[in-house]
This record gives sequence, C-alpha cells and structure tokens, in this order.
Amino acid sequence: ADLAAAKADALASRRDVRTARLSLNRLLGMDDYAVVVVTGTWVPPEVPPEPEPEPRLLEGHPKLASLEASVASARAGVASSQASLWPTLSASYSRTWKDPQWFPDKPGWSASGSLSYRLFSGGPTQTWYAMQKAQRNLEGAQADFRSGRSSLRSSLESAWANLASAASNVSVASESLDA
Repeated sequence: ADLAAAKADALASRRDVRTARLSLNRLLGMDDYAVVVVTGTWVPPEVPPEPEPEPRLLEGHPKLASLEASVASARAGVASSQASLWPTLSASYSRTWKDPQWFPDKPGWSASGSLSYRLFSGGPTQTWYAMQKAQRNLEGAQADFRSGRSSLRSSLESAWANLASAASNVSVASESLDA
C-alpha cells in the first residue's frame, strides 16, 4: 500500500512539474512547450518575518493609484458642481479701420461686457442638488479607496501567510527526505 501511494505521489509530482513548466513558458512568452532543466542544490528558505502594517508597502500599486485618481476626480466634481454659484463674466473687444480708400486710417473700436447669474433656470436649487450628488460621489470614492486599500493589505497578508506556510512545508519535506 505504501508502494502504491508512493507511485501515485510520484505520478502526481510529474504532472505538477509538467503544468508548472507550461505555466512558466506562458509567463516567459514562449508559445511552444519547452523543457527547462535546472540542476543544483536548493537550501530551504527561512520563514520570513511577519510584515508590519506599513502603508508604504502598498505604495505604487496600480489598483491603489486608480482609486486615488477616482478620489481626485470626485473632488474635482465637487468643485465643478459649485461653479453655478458664481456669476459668469464675459468681455469682448474689437478694433476696426474704416476709410473709403484702400489704406484706411480712421480707427474704430468697440468693447462690451456681460455679467450674468443664473437665478431661475438651473439656479441655486439645481446647484444644491448637483453639489449633494458630487459630495456623495466623493464619499463613495473615498469609501472605495479605503476598501481597496484594506483589500490590498489583506492580499499582502494572505500572500505572506502562504509564503510562510510553503517555506515551512519545504523545510519539513526536506527533513523527511533526509530521514
């Protein structure tokens, strides 16, 4: 029974090696199945120390950068929603030359200005609702950022736990092999 179990384990290990080679080829961008043989000795690694909860460990992660950009965009949306509270000022200036002859020498000019404030059509009430919506979008983006950061931290912790378990299992398997 032990012999049959050992043979089954050996076959399973061969299958695992084959799928690992295919995965390695895919990651290296190789289309065909290629056999990569490595020889040498491998010393089991030490179990890494438990990571400290530092925010710098997550800096530069693309998902976190995307969520930070969403928060910045929502902040800009809040500022943009308040734009209707301010009056609009327009000014224009033009200069002309008039004369019945080809080279005119009588200059003329005009200037105009306009100051307007939307009071009824989309005025303060629409602006208030737009500001409320923009503020809720900002709060949602900030909540998504906190959730994403927490998710990344959890993924980091899970990856560390898997690495520590794998390193422990390798050292135990190495001792079993020696025995």
